[in-house]
Amino acid sequence: MSKYFFLIFLFASKAYAVSLGSYYHLLESDQESITIEVENPDRTAAHVVALEVVPIDSPYSMNEIKVSPEEEGYLLFTPVRSMLPAGGKGKYKFVYKGPADDKERYYAILWRDSRLDRVGPSSDDLVIGNVATTVSIRTALVVNPRQESRSYRWDGKRLLNSGNSTFRFYASGKCANSPENNCEIYRPVMPGKDVPVHEKLDVTDSNMSMGAWRNNSFLPFGREVVSD
Repeated sequence: MSKYFFLIFLFASKAYAVSLGSYYHLLESDQESITIEVENPDRTAAHVVALEVVPIDSPYSMNEIKVSPEEEGYLLFTPVRSMLPAGGKGKYKFVYKGPADDKERYYAILWRDSRLDRVGPSSDDLVIGNVATTVSIRTALVVNPRQESRSYRWDGKRLLNSGNSTFRFYASGKCANSPENNCEIYRPVMPGKDVPVHEKLDVTDSNMSMGAWRNNSFLPFGREVVSD
């Protein structure tokens, strides 16, 4: 199993691949939808971006799982396909329509990015052009449980997510191997996973801070068992 939270797959040249900003996204428990902005950094050609979304077992392994026809409709998205002009941007919206339960769900978003040599007249959403390069990028979307139970445990070295919901962990302080410098940790932590804070930060430093980002707010917590 990969130690990384997400996997990215690229095919062909990535010199002109669209920019996604992040390779994972988090739809928090109080959010019904999330919008991902995509930029075409190519100043010389338009790009056609087509999306596919599939349920997966975990953002670590990214293995596709089979679900019932009903579950296939839990996550809706639009547009399915669009064209980004040279140097342009596009927005893609993902809406959760599943049950409000205590289960966290994971999805892989496959972005198929086709660079066009030139674009001619189009109709009925069909783009006329020569596809010069195709790049496929796979990212992860985490849907937090609607019935969220957040709890975190600190043992003096590691921060464990003992709840049922992935959160964005942040810590800062003196570096473990060079206390004269400051270091930071910023990563998503899934339920049951921990962060070895002591490997990067001096955990004996009283000024070390830890917490979790929720939406655009930082929620600090101390060095003890914390739950809400």
